[in-house]
Amino acid sequence: MSVTLKSPQEQQKMREAGRLAAEVLDLIGEHVKPGVTTDELDRICHEHITRVQQATPANLNYRGFPKTICASVNHVVCHGIPGDKKVKDGDIVNIDVTVIRDGFHGDTSRMYFVGKPAPLAQRLVDVTFEAMWLEPDGKTRTPALGPEVAAHHLHVSTTERAKLIGLAAYARKAHFHYQQDSGAYTLESLVEIPNFLRTVLPAWRKLFAVDLDDKSANLLKGTRSVEIEAVAEKTPANGTRFGTGGTGLNLRWIFRAGERMLTESEVKALVRRGGQPVIVPSLGIVSLSPEKWESYRSWQDNVRETRPGGAIEGEPLSPYLVFSLFNDARLRLTLSPEIEAWRKQVLGAPPAPPELPALLRPYQRRGVEWMHHLCDVGCHGLLADEMGLGKTLQVLSLLAVRPAADRPSLIVCPASVVPVWREEIARFFPHLRVDTLKSGHDFARHREP
Repeated sequence: MSVTLKSPQEQQKMREAGRLAAEVLDLIGEHVKPGVTTDELDRICHEHITRVQQATPANLNYRGFPKTICASVNHVVCHGIPGDKKVKDGDIVNIDVTVIRDGFHGDTSRMYFVGKPAPLAQRLVDVTFEAMWLEPDGKTRTPALGPEVAAHHLHVSTTERAKLIGLAAYARKAHFHYQQDSGAYTLESLVEIPNFLRTVLPAWRKLFAVDLDDKSANLLKGTRSVEIEAVAEKTPANGTRFGTGGTGLNLRWIFRAGERMLTESEVKALVRRGGQPVIVPSLGIVSLSPEKWESYRSWQDNVRETRPGGAIEGEPLSPYLVFSLFNDARLRLTLSPEIEAWRKQVLGAPPAPPELPALLRPYQRRGVEWMHHLCDVGCHGLLADEMGLGKTLQVLSLLAVRPAADRPSLIVCPASVVPVWREEIARFFPHLRVDTLKSGHDFARHREP
């Protein structure tokens, strides 16, 4: 027999179908009381499945079965058909429900006591389950059933055993997972916590004493979306040209849920999860939308690409990097007055065009003027044009009118075009001294400009 492996998406749909089925059992519990007919219980479950859950009851009309639930009273082992029979005090009723959502079935059942169960019925339910209990020290867990209990001369009353067994059963149906090493049940799916607190826990309170942390109410709000804002500020930077002074860019990220800013440790926890839901005790469950996470991650990737060894925490960035954020509508960007003034300076017309060689054509002159302006404001220029339109001449003109102080200029190009560059320099800028890197010559003898 072959087994079909389900995809993560299909597995999630299976969990959802199971959750809906468990929700029906949570709902019907308060209606199981003396005098109610099993047909009335069936009607309540049917309306909840079809109207509230917008799902399909799998039992109905399956091979002629006429009802939504199976209601098996006392000696009926399973698949009891709901009818006009009224349950009475002391009965036990097993309700079996199957829900279909998105093509997947959620099938579960639960035993209910009607009033005070008869002794034999109580014992039948008790011995069906196993459970653990917590010692007074708050740490040690001892089985409530089995030889270990007798070995320690412990005694568990019938009432205690029933509650412990019931709690274990309820926990499994609510998708808690048992941790063998700690002996505890945990609800690992964060997105299920709000629904558990709203719909399941109230039913538990009727059966068990429940203690909640003061901050657990925050989890009832469901998953809260985190907004992110980038604040660009001016910061001193040695060797970084920004306008006429040594200044760099410091980009500060603000993560906010409502009016509350996340702390550094909370942000790190969210980032480690790739923006997926995390619990922040004072806020509840928070997450970053995939779009905002992608924007934040893309910025980090851009920074790493500009730093061969990666960005160093607190080290100023080149200010022109901020332009990569302007076209991202998913981010809110705030500029300090200095950065905003610099941005306008970059996008504005050059204050005083440099004196350029008269041999340049108008479009070539505009290209050199723009690259000269970008250098003045601390940006890197990219000159792209068709072949034969004078890119070499424009670059040489820029180097001639804007030499680096006390440093030579380095041109990196394919070896095949080195003669072209030398010819252009000799023709148009004969005053420039040229040296070529080649085998046996690494500029060691001529380091000066």
